[in-house]
Amino acid sequence: MVSGANVDIKFSGAAAEVKAEAGTPLADPVDLDDANTTLRITVDGVEQTIQLPTDSTPRADFITAINSQMRGGYARLTKGNEGGANRLVIGSDRRGKQAQVSVLANPELGFPTDRTVSGSDNVNNNVGDLFASDAAQRSMRCCRPATRPARRLMQTAIW
Repeated sequence: MVSGANVDIKFSGAAAEVKAEAGTPLADPVDLDDANTTLRITVDGVEQTIQLPTDSTPRADFITAINSQMRGGYARLTKGNEGGANRLVIGSDRRGKQAQVSVLANPELGFPTDRTVSGSDNVNNNVGDLFASDAAQRSMRCCRPATRPARRLMQTAIW
């Protein structure tokens, strides 16, 4: 309550995502050079080496293969309204200023140079970790003194 009025508090957090460069859609099927067998990424501080399929692989299966090995993040394809369809995206499950994703150069996948994106780069993120804020929100609801009015907390996840 502020000056006797209820106040809405809005938590906003979007994932950090590194997108392949514009104009580099992932082929279907994906058939990488035999020497290109790994994708090296860091998601929220966790370094990971993803083993890539070595045979010609349908694009959807290729994304599934990456996702099955990732921890704390995801792979997806861009949609047409994201600067061109079917570009590879590596994102963080964490949403907010603390989210961070790095992808080491892999030109065949649309990453000609190392790239890092941080949740703090997104001006709409106003919380470090949206899901941690959700836990705080539940805690405030269950543990507030009975004499204090409830604060309405809103959470916005941007997918």
